[in-house]
Amino acid sequence: WIYGYKLLSLAIIFGLLITIHFLVKTYFEQLNRSEQWFLTSLFVAFYFSLLPHLSGGIYWMAGSLTHAVPTILVGLSIALLNSKGDSYLLDYFVQPLMTFFIVGSNETIMFIWMVLLFLINSYIIHKNKKVDPFFASLFIVGAVGSLIVIFAPGNIVRGSSNLHKSHRLFYA
Repeated sequence: WIYGYKLLSLAIIFGLLITIHFLVKTYFEQLNRSEQWFLTSLFVAFYFSLLPHLSGGIYWMAGSLTHAVPTILVGLSIALLNSKGDSYLLDYFVQPLMTFFIVGSNETIMFIWMVLLFLINSYIIHKNKKVDPFFASLFIVGAVGSLIVIFAPGNIVRGSSNLHKSHRLFYA
């Protein structure tokens, strides 16, 4: 369909906008509506300005599906962490499923997400002296998904040919 790429690009831009606004609204409740939208616009502009190639991150289907969509999922997942405990379905089905999709999207986002989950779990264990089942389940699902990605035959072949090339991990 001729308009598919354009619609996908619009859906990604709209998804990023809504996700970032959801994050801002969740974690900056004290701001009024216009300040929240201003902050959202600032974060969206910041996101687009940091993309190495705007057309590659939004219009190129492979780029948008492996980077922009997982970024949307990470944002939604972080925003939904604020409502932990409100819904069993959200906590033990939706969040683990989103974690599985996040770690399966690309190695950079997988690494960053797993480090974040590790730090959250470490902090909770240090503070409460016990494991939080919700965050532990997210970490376990993420670890299993990460192992699938790491040991997938295609990644092993691709990785063996790129061993000596530099990869800017935090540029993504």
